[in-house]
Parts: sequence; structure tokens; C-alpha cells
Amino acid sequence: MTAIVLHGGRGGARPGAGRPKGSLGRKKLVSQDIAVKILAGIDEKKSWTELLASTDERIKLESLRYLSDRAYGRPSQSLELQAHTESFFQIIVERVGA
Repeated sequence: MTAIVLHGGRGGARPGAGRPKGSLGRKKLVSQDIAVKILAGIDEKKSWTELLASTDERIKLESLRYLSDRAYGRPSQSLELQAHTESFFQIIVERVGA
């Protein structure tokens, strides 16, 4: 019995091809490098202090929320579903537009 070759040895996924999992692409590396250079010239503590001392309450709240998320992690989002066991219900999830 002969093995069937679908692409005639051309195209398709090949084992070991591409960049390794977890490594960053060229675009990501360039944007990270630019961000690091910009942030190197900023006094972060002074900037955060100024944001937290703002007269605009929205800026204070967003600054505190961001710092809390970075320090303690974002809170998990939970979903609670309660149903009466005597009744029957059906949940239909449908994806519209692909």
C-alpha cells in the first residue's frame, strides 16, 4: 500500500517550522523597545503621584484601579446561575455572523 501525499511535498504546516512558541515577533520586539526607551526618561513615581493628586475624580479612580490591578491582580469575574429544579429551561448559544 502506498502513502498518499496531499500537497506533493509543498505547502502546508511543517513540523519545526516558524518561530518557537512563546517567542516574540519582530513587530512586538520593536514596539517594546520603543516603549522601554520612552519610559526610561520618565519619573514613574512622580507621574503616579501627580495623577493621584488630580482634581478630576475619574483620573484618580482610574489611576487607583490600574495600580490595584497591577499590584494585586485583576479580580475574577464570576457568573451565577440559579434555577428552580421543578422547571425545565433550555439555553441556546448561537454565533451570528462569522
